[in-house]
Amino acid sequence: MNKSIKRSSIAVAFTWFILHFIIFYLPQVIVGDAERIVVGSWIDDRIPLIPFFVLFYAMAYVQWIVNLFVIVRENDDKMLYNYFSSDLVGKIVCAILFIAIPTTMVQPVFESTDLWTFHLNLVYALDEPVNLFPSMHCFESYICARVALQSKKSSKFYKVFSVVLALLVFASTVFTKQHILIDIPAGIILAELSVFIISRGWLPEVMARLFSSLDVKKDKQENIIIC
Repeated sequence: MNKSIKRSSIAVAFTWFILHFIIFYLPQVIVGDAERIVVGSWIDDRIPLIPFFVLFYAMAYVQWIVNLFVIVRENDDKMLYNYFSSDLVGKIVCAILFIAIPTTMVQPVFESTDLWTFHLNLVYALDEPVNLFPSMHCFESYICARVALQSKKSSKFYKVFSVVLALLVFASTVFTKQHILIDIPAGIILAELSVFIISRGWLPEVMARLFSSLDVKKDKQENIIIC
């Protein structure tokens, strides 16, 4: 059996990267300088700022990339297209909400005094306090933990690590003052709704047909060479 990575799987991973950046930045371009709703509550005011948690906020990006490799290695088309479809549905909903309900929040201002506050200031500079509800960080990391638990080729250690990291990412969004508390459950609920929606629909099948055509073309070329 051919265990080489399919061209379709590589295309899905590449498309994921493109769509992630488009859906994150396009709402910011559309909303532009329009007035945003300043969100927050007394509960959020009581949550302490813990600069060290910027480490887990940044590790989320690594988790998402590793998750793509895990899915590709799994060599399970159903798993691949279910993940990609649910991720796509969730991100589209995120984009709609980011545009329909443009939000922002007040972040603390401080001078860099140590390693963690330096990196936190760097995150503040690169990732403005917009696109808050729901949290894409929480949405993506929750989906990644789900994939890890479903993976047949991943070790128990990796599965536990993925779940623990997802929980730390959730915490990091509020401890770094990048999100407010309600953004966390919103991201998790959106992930579950997205999984439910695609399980009742036709999107995974459409995506499978669209991307698998790349493998069909490759097979045809190989057949021609053999003949």
